[in-house]
Amino acid sequence: MERDESNDSDESVPYGFGLDLKHNELEQVTIDSRLDGLHAKLYVADAGSEGRIWTGSANATDAAFGKNVEFLVELRGRKKLCGIDAVLNGGHEADDNKGISLRTLLEPVNILDHPLIDENELLKHLADKTRAMLGAAGLSARVSADGKCFCISIEGKIISFPEEVKVAFRPITLHKAQALPFLAGSKLQPVFKGLLCLDISAFFVFDMKVTCGGMSLSEGFVLKLPLHDAPDRRKCIMEKILKDKSQVLRLMMLLLSLERGSDPTGTFPGEWRGRDGGNGQPQLLPGMVPLFESMVRTLNNNPKRIDDLNNLILDLKKNPETNKLLPEGLNEIWEPIWQARMMMKEAGHEEN
Repeated sequence: MERDESNDSDESVPYGFGLDLKHNELEQVTIDSRLDGLHAKLYVADAGSEGRIWTGSANATDAAFGKNVEFLVELRGRKKLCGIDAVLNGGHEADDNKGISLRTLLEPVNILDHPLIDENELLKHLADKTRAMLGAAGLSARVSADGKCFCISIEGKIISFPEEVKVAFRPITLHKAQALPFLAGSKLQPVFKGLLCLDISAFFVFDMKVTCGGMSLSEGFVLKLPLHDAPDRRKCIMEKILKDKSQVLRLMMLLLSLERGSDPTGTFPGEWRGRDGGNGQPQLLPGMVPLFESMVRTLNNNPKRIDDLNNLILDLKKNPETNKLLPEGLNEIWEPIWQARMMMKEAGHEEN
């Protein structure tokens, strides 16, 4: 869009935007209702002899101008027409000599002796402040044995958050009713006792309740804390979840098919049998053929998934309780697959 340089008087309208509306025309416009929910912003700046006006969606924040996707339109013109004084006080005069300015759109407001405070915003501010303090406290969790069970204690800086805030916390594996109060101003926090191995987690839920002026706000968030002296939870999880050879085989199939979106449930009909009664050789059990086919397909399409399967097999073999759950005949189909995978690594085939 080009500026018309043929008329450069003070009364000209820059860029042909049609701003020379008659004041009596504006008076004829009837507004039936208030404009609610308008989210546009207006920025005006003087830049030497020039004025610059931006309007659009962006707030005056670092996020708006550095991270978010926003939309702004800029208008440039002489400061007498587009500068701060012109916008606020009416630098452009209509035919009836009445100034058209931003001030003509404003409504008088009685300023109270004290500022209005949104109590919800105050509650939110206290919750955000407490969350930030907990996040910056350098909290960590330490596990200790308690007979056949375990205890978890919390360590970190002494935190004195606002008295309007009450905080309860718990490992994410526990129910909300098992949460303990987080003691403000104390280095020693309540200890979680009588936990099973599966109850141990590095993720902790913090539930806050803010009460102020007869109003309350409840919020929660999760922190992942450094976890010290934890037992081998992989062993506990495997012993708890894996009960028979069919479940192990399904887990292997699921691991190989994660990126293919297939559902291995029901792939393996029939019951498990030990060895062939005729020759005493390991029998290819139901499901071993589709497992081998999945291994070959994954070796070609996503060889790093074979590495994950190898880690699973090694973990199962380390534990006597889960080692006996490995399907019979697995080694016969697994060893050539793993040898092929090792050859791929030596040849530098790591593009997948």
